[in-house]
This record gives sequence, structure tokens and C-alpha cells, in this order.
Amino acid sequence: MIVGSRHAQSFWRRSLVLVAALAVALTNALPAEAVAPQTVVATNKAEWKAAATDQWLAWTVWTGRADIVYAKPVGGSRFRVNRKGSNGVLGAIDGTTLVYQEFTLGRRGRSSIWFMDLETRTKTKAPGAVNSRQWEYWPSLSGDWLLFARHLNTGGRRLYLFNRTTQERRLVASMSRGRRVLLTGQVRGEYVSFEKTTWDRRGRATSCNVYRYDIASSATTLIPNPEKKCQWGPSVNDEGTVYFARGGFACGRGVSLRSHPIGGPTQVIWQLPKKNSLTTTYAWDREDDATNVYFGTYKCGRWADIKMIPGL
Repeated sequence: MIVGSRHAQSFWRRSLVLVAALAVALTNALPAEAVAPQTVVATNKAEWKAAATDQWLAWTVWTGRADIVYAKPVGGSRFRVNRKGSNGVLGAIDGTTLVYQEFTLGRRGRSSIWFMDLETRTKTKAPGAVNSRQWEYWPSLSGDWLLFARHLNTGGRRLYLFNRTTQERRLVASMSRGRRVLLTGQVRGEYVSFEKTTWDRRGRATSCNVYRYDIASSATTLIPNPEKKCQWGPSVNDEGTVYFARGGFACGRGVSLRSHPIGGPTQVIWQLPKKNSLTTTYAWDREDDATNVYFGTYKCGRWADIKMIPGL
């Protein structure tokens, strides 16, 4: 699976083993038994990134040789999204529109952002203000707003919002070159979530933080991380509540899924079993105003499945 560039491919695979550990529950945390995750996709492959609505489900799977995006109507059969011979990474679903990254590797490897109409399976490439000769990755979509990241040829990274109606392109965040990665989380309504991570020469994460961005005010807020643990894999709902994973810098010793509404406090939604961790999260606002949170979960050293906690 790809963080967002040819040079970062190995980092994300390593980081899925590294970014999990002992999480200390806050005094206002929910008990671990208060929620029961439901398994949504379970195979002998590595499902690690999901998107969903009330009618559609999509996910990314690492086959051992390539990343493939699949989608299906709820209760229906799956179909492949990215072209054969390419890799793909989600993405989000807005209505019947799915947005995803499609790329090839190698000396002439390229990456682009694409849309698919899930009903007609018609594909459309994002415009030139989004796709460039550099490396675009990990898009998200909500209404007119398209969120995507770009790995520059100079090594730096930028996070952009692009308005598909007004053609406005807005810089949300950036990182300089080096052992740093900037990852999109999700755009939903008037809010964006994203992640910044740094690591050392041995590939060990040393700093991981999650942020919320308010589109209306252009204000960025760091999600509290008082014990300087690793916080990663963020999503956000239309009220601005950020969902994310929190742990230390080793795998699977007390990892938790958490939420942080505007103004706080942070709450523990689910305490994972020992030797288990999370990949990314995805929030979907249901018609009854509750939120379903989808996430990839795995045992350290082996891949697992897509799960979901309903009605948050």
C-alpha cells in the first residue's frame, strides 16, 4: 500500500507495524465494552482503507503484489475500480461518486486522482489543477470540495482543497522534504482532518499528530496529544468530530480508537485487544444524524479486515 509516493511505499508498510502501542485512557473515556465493532469485509487478503455510505461500500486491499480498490452496493457484488495493471487507493464516496488514487510504479510511474460514478461505472480524471506531473495521492470528497495531497518532485508535501464549482485551490498544510509524511484524512462538510508524521533513519515513527481544519475560517487545530503518543489515521464528520487511532511507537499494546469533538473532550471509543492495531478511519454521517466509523484493523505481523462501529 502506498503512502503517496514511490519513495514512501516501504514507509507505510513499516509504519502499520510501528504506529500502535500503550494508550492511557482518559478519565472521561468510555469503557472498552461499550461498543462492539462489526466486521464489514473479511478475506485472506489485507483490507486496509474503507469508504462507505448507506448504499455503497468501497475498500482498498493489498494482495501482496498490488493495491486494488473494490466497490459494491450494500448487499451486492464487488467490482474492481482501478484499471488492471495499476494500483489504487481510496478515497471517499459522496452520493454515487467515488474518488480514488490510481498509480503505476517504476521509473515512469505516475499517480493521478480519478472519479467513478458507481451506478454507471463511468470514470473521469480530475482536472489539471489537481493532477500534475508530480505525485497526487489519498483524495477525499464532500460536496464541491476535493481534498488531496501532493508529493513534490523536490521532496516536500502539500495538502490542498479544490472546489469543483469555483475552481478555487487552497493550500491547507505543507511539510518540507526529509523523513516526513503528510497524509489526508477526510473532508466532510466544512471540516478537514489530516496527519503529520516524522520518523528516524531506522524507519521508526518519532512524532505523529492529527489536525482539524475549518474550511470557513481557515483555522487549523492540533488534536490534543498531552502524552506525546502517536496519533494517526484521522477522519471527521460533518459536526467536526475527529476520529483517530492513538498509541505509542511499538505495535499492539493497548491501541485505542478515539474521538475528539470541537471543544473536546477526547473519548475512547474502543480499546483494541493486545497485539492489534489500526490503519485508517472513515466517518459516515447517517440519515439519522448518527455516525458510522469504518477502519482497518489487524494483528501485528499479519493483515486483517475492515470493521465498523455504528451509531456514534
